[in-house]
Amino acid sequence: METIKRREAEFARVRRELDELRQAHDETLNNLRRRHQSTLTEISSELDVLQRAKAK
Repeated sequence: METIKRREAEFARVRRELDELRQAHDETLNNLRRRHQSTLTEISSELDVLQRAKAK
């Protein structure tokens, strides 16, 4: 009986850790996506400026 309780407690701890890691991973992924989109927008704007300057 004691072994079962210890295993259940360990399982609960591991599940909490997994949930925390999953949440941290999701936040990191979302931050990277935002940075990527921001960089693409910036590069696109720079490209437009260069193309207009070249066309003159």
